[in-house]
This record gives sequence, C-alpha cells and structure tokens, in this order.
Amino acid sequence: MEQLIETVDMTDWGEEILNAEPDMSGFDEAVREQMTNGRSPLQMGRFAVAGRLLGMADSELVPPTKLLVQTGAARCWTERLGREKEIVEMEDGRQIRVRSYIGPVAEQAGDDQARTEPWVTHDSPEATQRAERYLLNVVPGHIRARFNIIAANSGDVEAAAESLKRGIDAMVEALSE
Repeated sequence: MEQLIETVDMTDWGEEILNAEPDMSGFDEAVREQMTNGRSPLQMGRFAVAGRLLGMADSELVPPTKLLVQTGAARCWTERLGREKEIVEMEDGRQIRVRSYIGPVAEQAGDDQARTEPWVTHDSPEATQRAERYLLNVVPGHIRARFNIIAANSGDVEAAAESLKRGIDAMVEALSE
C-alpha cells in the first residue's frame, strides 16, 4: 500500500503562540492561561499542538497528532450521525422526530464475533435499553452537577428542581396523550 501522509501547514498556529506567549508549561498553567486571558478551547488546542511542536508546551497537554486527528474525526462523525433524524409514527398515529442512530453497539461479554450492526438504530430493542440506562445513570449526574453550581452560587436549588420536574411532566404528558 502506498503511504498516506497528510501534511497540515500550522505556521499560523506557530505565529499565534509566538505572539501570544502563553504559559503552556503544564496543565495548571494552561488552565490559568485560559481563565485569566479568556482564551477559547480552540485557541488553547492550537497553543497545545503548536507549542508542543515548538518545544514551548508540555507534551502531555494533548495526545500525539495522529491520535488528535483520529479522535477529532471520530467526534465529527459521531456528531454527524447524531444529527440524523427520522419521523416515527406512534401507536396512536401521532408522529415524533427521533434520532436515527443512538450510538455504538455495546460489546457483549464473551462476544468474539464482529457485530453486523455497528450502531444502534432508533428501532432496535437495545435503543430502548440504552435510553433507559442513560436516563437513570447519566442524566442524574448532569442534574446534580448543575444543582451544585446553583447551590455554590446561593441559588434556589428547590425552585430549579420544581421547574425541572414540571418540564419532565410536560414532556411525558405530551408523549402519553
């Protein structure tokens, strides 16, 4: 097979970090740099990559370039699949819009054979299980983290919880009618 080599000119990134002179010597310093100077995640990413190449940044701030490209491409692909929607007719005849693809198929313990369906589709039994697991195991952590922010800022956590409950009740009612 012929070699596949992608060359990306990052001269502008190098100029940017040389002009800005951020402290990227370690993670704590880079976080302080971002917060103190109002730098965006995109800019910090450019600083980390260009800084590593120029010897101005801790090499552990971001993974090696090939891994960055792979994870970035995977994230873009996953986001693209997440935007795919379908109109599904419910038993009562109403139509709702759902994501076409839910996520990667979970590997089964002891499953040595390749799965033929690498992504769970909305109409799969696994989609229902995944949705329920997500609601029970992931969403509460997100809610708790936001409640912690409200509490840390002396906000009214009980009022936020009541609003959330009303919103959930309204969604359930809309789907149950």
